[in-house]
Parts: sequence; C-alpha cells; structure tokens
Amino acid sequence: MTEYFKGPLLGFDIESTGIDPFEDRVVTFSMVYSAHEGAPAETLEWYIDPGVEIAEGAAAVHGITTAKAQEFFMDASKAMPYIARRMERIVDFGIPFVIYNAPFDTTMIYNEFERYNIPLRYTREQMFAKVIDPLVIDKACDKYRKGSRKLTDTAKLYGYDLTNAHNSTADVEATLHIARQLDKFFQPEMTIEHLQEMQKESKIEQSTSLQAYLRKTPDDEGNLRPDLVINKEWPFQTTREN
Repeated sequence: MTEYFKGPLLGFDIESTGIDPFEDRVVTFSMVYSAHEGAPAETLEWYIDPGVEIAEGAAAVHGITTAKAQEFFMDASKAMPYIARRMERIVDFGIPFVIYNAPFDTTMIYNEFERYNIPLRYTREQMFAKVIDPLVIDKACDKYRKGSRKLTDTAKLYGYDLTNAHNSTADVEATLHIARQLDKFFQPEMTIEHLQEMQKESKIEQSTSLQAYLRKTPDDEGNLRPDLVINKEWPFQTTREN
C-alpha cells in the first residue's frame, strides 16, 4: 500500500563544503519530521565547522564561509554522533527518509560517520533501506516533461514556493511537500519495498541516458568525453563518477 506517502516521514538535507560526497564535508544538516500530511513540522538543525576550507563556490550558494563556520559553528566531531543517533532512531521506527537526489546526501553523511569513527548499529544498506527520492520518482513518472528538475522548479510545479533555496531546512520542507503528492503516480500494490527497487531501476535508466547524452555532447572547450561515467548507484554511492 502507498500510505507511507501520507504517514510519518523524515526528510533531511545537507549544505556542504563542495560537490564531492566522498571528500567534501557537511556544513549544515537539517532534519524535518512530519507525522502526517498537514501536521506541524518538527525540525532539528546542525551548523557545523567542517574542519576544512569551504570552497568559494559552495559558500556563494549557501552563504557560509570558512571563517563564519570556525567562529560560530559546532565542531564536526561533536555534531556527527548526535546526527547518527537521531538517524538510527528513525530507522528503529521504520520511518522512510525523504531526500531529494538521495545519493549525494546519503553518501556524504555516512562517510562523515566513518570519518569520525562513529559507532553505528546499522550498515549503510540497513540505514537507507527505506528512502523516497522525489527527484528520481518525478523523473521516472513524468519522464517527458521539459524544463529544469532542480528542487526550486520541481517544488513550484507541485504548488510549493521555495523562496529560500539552499537553506537546508527550507529545502527539506519543499522536498517533503513534493513527496506527499507522489502517491498519485502509483497503484496501491506499490509497497515501500517495491518502491526501492523501482527507484534503483529508474536511477540506472536516468543515469545511462544522461551518460550517453554527455558522451556525445562537446564540453565547454569543445572536447568530446567518450569515457565519461555517470554513477548509476542508488540510494547511495560507493564509487565516484569520472
């Protein structure tokens, strides 16, 4: 049954030092719990000093500089255990995680746990066994819609005005709004377990199509990239793209 779209959901989002989920670090982490459609949101936010430089490009997007993080934010080694315990409790209760473009956030946060040697009760596969990724689902179920699939644009299509994009809490709230409407695409027999397989298969199809397109499209310098690889893993990555 697809009641999970209307029941308890936990959305999370990361703003980071850069775009590499294996090497870059978390700067803000927002977790928003929604008990049911229309329920008041319960929000937890962590503002984190990542211990490394925040790339200028990333700071331009989310507005957090290295100096600001160093002066005002919690050390990552102290923040990560709190985040891990909260996420484990969500898994304990069997509540799905809702994440827009899940492989980036899931890969980065789990790598952070490993980086700081946080003891975990769940493997990566167990922790992310129930994930709803509105980006993958929207692409799969409205395949031929033209235009941007960025969160701001997709949210607008689903009737949500995201005015504070790249604020991690605002992004989660928009993502949850989209997720609540996704049941319209599915028959009642689409269980949460079946949905995981559907998303994995859809991610492979989407990434394969994008890879083929980019391989035959010249880059900014006019060069073709016949060996370019787009990662096809979902809901987390174990290998990098190249």
